[in-house]
Formats: sequence, C-alpha cells, structure tokens
Amino acid sequence: MKVGIDSSVIVPLLNKGHSRHAQAQTAYATWIAAGAEFLLTDHAILESFSVLSRAPEPIGIPRAEVEQALLESFGSSAIAPIRAGLAWDVIRLTLSRGFWGGRVYDAAIALATYEAGARLLITWNAKHFHSIAPVGLEVREP
Repeated sequence: MKVGIDSSVIVPLLNKGHSRHAQAQTAYATWIAAGAEFLLTDHAILESFSVLSRAPEPIGIPRAEVEQALLESFGSSAIAPIRAGLAWDVIRLTLSRGFWGGRVYDAAIALATYEAGARLLITWNAKHFHSIAPVGLEVREP
C-alpha cells in the first residue's frame, strides 16, 4: 500500500525535541509494520528541510544533520512526480473548492500523491487537506 506523508509528520518524526515526536514515531512504525510504502512529494521534502534547518530548537535540528536525517528516513521512498501542467490543475482544484493562497501547496501535495498511486495521505493538517484532496484520497492524522 502506498501512503503519502506530509511535512507536518516528517518534521516531528525526525526531531526528537518536537512535542509530537513520540506520536510520529509510533505512527511511522505502525505503517512500516503494515507494509506501507511511503510516497513523498518534492515539496514535502523541501518544506521539511526548510523547517528543520531554520527553526530554533525544539523544532529545528542542526543544519548539517537535516539532509542526512531525511535521506536515512526517506531516501529510498518513492517521489510523487510534479508532472507538466499539474500547477494549472492544482489552481483549478483549489479555486473550485473555494480556497486560494497557501492552500494551493496542500492541494499540490494531495494531487501529486494521488496521481502517483497513494490512496492515503498522513498529515497533522487533516482539516486543510480534507477540503482540497481529490476524490479517492483518504486523509488521516497519524
């Protein structure tokens, strides 16, 4: 089973000082034991890197360690491609649901994840994703 994973889960998973670290670890281990194949978007990887490398503790970790932590955890995970024209589809999807602005990034993650074969997206921003996820993509908190 392909499972999309959002930066809102990646960040606490990789940072031991994060208030949701234990929850993220438990959820990650549960999905791994269930045979999940994690699927990430480039945007989620970049957003995770950005947050982890710029934020002060307890959210951030030393910059020199961020890339290594991402690679160790997700280096072998599939990447959902951002296909040509996805941006236009995401804008239409977002506007059709009555949203704009920053929600377009959630929509891009959801649509790319769905198009790459995942039918489940794990995020702590479930409320945002529920409102813009394509039909057929289940959105769930860890």
